[in-house]
Amino acid sequence: MIWGPNDKRFLKLFRGIEKGTLPIIGDGKTWTHWIMNDDLARAFRLAGKTEAARNQTFIIAGDRPVTMSYVYEQIALNIGVKPKFLKIPIFPICLTGASCESVCLPFGIEPTLFRRRVEFTQRIVLSIAARHVKFLGFQPRGHLKRK
Repeated sequence: MIWGPNDKRFLKLFRGIEKGTLPIIGDGKTWTHWIMNDDLARAFRLAGKTEAARNQTFIIAGDRPVTMSYVYEQIALNIGVKPKFLKIPIFPICLTGASCESVCLPFGIEPTLFRRRVEFTQRIVLSIAARHVKFLGFQPRGHLKRK
């Protein structure tokens, strides 16, 4: 998850949490890595100018994962609302996304929900520190603290 100042991609997330209308898909224990846009840009610059990085593959991500429940809670606290979240099981959302794609795509309509948007609910934790430090000397500066 790439985030930073003036980033409007997560505006729906913030507004939904503010109104108490945005559910958590799954149990909320999904781990995600958030990285600030400044850190990502710095990692790209380092990879481009570091000879040891040549022909290497990097996964650029935040330094530690946090759960989606924690992200929702922190956003709620930071915008001054009480955290209240409905949790919806993943399976019906995946089924709905697949159905929406199969109806919309043949007509050239962009689906409002599709399977790729549900993928973030899967439990993925990345190990990044060793390669970043060894080849790039990179350590993310901005992060979400883990609960």
